[in-house]
Amino acid sequence: MKREESIFYSGLLFYTLILLALALFTNGMAGGGDSIYHYLFAKYSWTYHEIFFDHWAKPAFTIISSPFAQFGYQGVKVFNVLVAILACYFTFKTAKQLSIRNAFLVVFFYFSATFNVTITLSALTEPLFALVLILSIYFYVKQKPLAGTLIISFLPFVRSEGLVVLCVFVVYLLFTKKFKFIPLLLAGHFIMGVAGYFYYGDILWVFNKIPYAENYHNYGSGTWDHFIIQMEFMIGPILYSLLALGGIGFIVSIKKEYQEKYFIEKFILVYGVFIGFFFAHSAFWALGIFNSLGLSRVFVGIMPLMVIISIEGLNSIIQLFKNELTRKIVFVSLVSAVLIFPFLKNPASFNFKNDFGYNNGQLMIREQIIPYLQTKYPSCKIYSSVVDFPFYMNIDPINRNLYAEFKHLKPDYILKQNEVAIWDNWSAVVEEHVSEQTLRDYLKADTVFQITNDGGDVKRYVIFVKK
Repeated sequence: MKREESIFYSGLLFYTLILLALALFTNGMAGGGDSIYHYLFAKYSWTYHEIFFDHWAKPAFTIISSPFAQFGYQGVKVFNVLVAILACYFTFKTAKQLSIRNAFLVVFFYFSATFNVTITLSALTEPLFALVLILSIYFYVKQKPLAGTLIISFLPFVRSEGLVVLCVFVVYLLFTKKFKFIPLLLAGHFIMGVAGYFYYGDILWVFNKIPYAENYHNYGSGTWDHFIIQMEFMIGPILYSLLALGGIGFIVSIKKEYQEKYFIEKFILVYGVFIGFFFAHSAFWALGIFNSLGLSRVFVGIMPLMVIISIEGLNSIIQLFKNELTRKIVFVSLVSAVLIFPFLKNPASFNFKNDFGYNNGQLMIREQIIPYLQTKYPSCKIYSSVVDFPFYMNIDPINRNLYAEFKHLKPDYILKQNEVAIWDNWSAVVEEHVSEQTLRDYLKADTVFQITNDGGDVKRYVIFVKK
């Protein structure tokens, strides 16, 4: 085995052990309610089979992760760790196939992006998106377009923006004159459509049930440069700089790169997908469409491409120096900076309390609100928009006799004697458009819990009972 491969596999083993330990022995859950929802959907899909065809839950993620979810939230975290490790491995194999120098750095860059690590330790769908994407690209680079096309066709069922990626792959297949594979990009939709037909009675449910087709949530909008600014906090200024330099370096040397064997694959499937993905999410947030929240975590889905481009950026810097000793010093300095930066005190570094443990809001729910409910209102049915309650209380969130959202309480908001409603100042307001005053008009406010998170945002919960 070559020295660089030995370094890569040693690093991969090291990160595997660290991440598995964090998954099993820490309580962090990045993504909040979304992460909990994905876990609960995966867990209860074995009881309620229709969940396998829930578009929001992402059918491909639910199906693959569901066996792990039967072992609890930690089980899904382990699943995502294994997925991230595989994604890192195929990123390395792809980089090697593309003849990218210093490809062994993939493992160190991949897990030095703090947001990538925290999202991996969750039940979110972005790590699987990254794996499916890079696995498909790997097969294309290996000149196995059939496998690559079939795999990428399922990407929209991992995350909906997979449709954006499919558009870029259409461009690639057109450019390389692989016309016969274009129809196969719909293989995932066809297979899922047929499978879900027996539940929906509609083979086109894969299109008709897309949850982002209508803006039924008012999440607002932002500026076009939102993700340009946020990228520094996602991966840190060192990797961010290398990422930018990788893009600039590729453009500058495009005439030279054009002569290389895998230029088209690199140009369209690496840089093209990254740019298309970045532009799409910037547009979604700037225009306030497709229920975009401007969340940075979506870029974990293209982490393999960001790592490859960042390594290209490092290589372009090293090429500026002709002296071999100077090159080595610059190389070691930059790599060291990438490895050390996540542990320095700055907004882009690890926050061990919040990243790997319960935040203040979660602690308040676990240690104050739930004990209060269990003491004063045992065996009560809960109406809430906060999925943390059924999660921490270990009750079936699909069973409407135990838990329901406010939409099941509208329009008269009448509670029975053994029912409580828990209003919060985010999910209830933004997701279900229920104000605190609305509930006060119909119900009796029993008690209020409030806390300020480390980020400064105030979490407010009001427990309502029958008047």
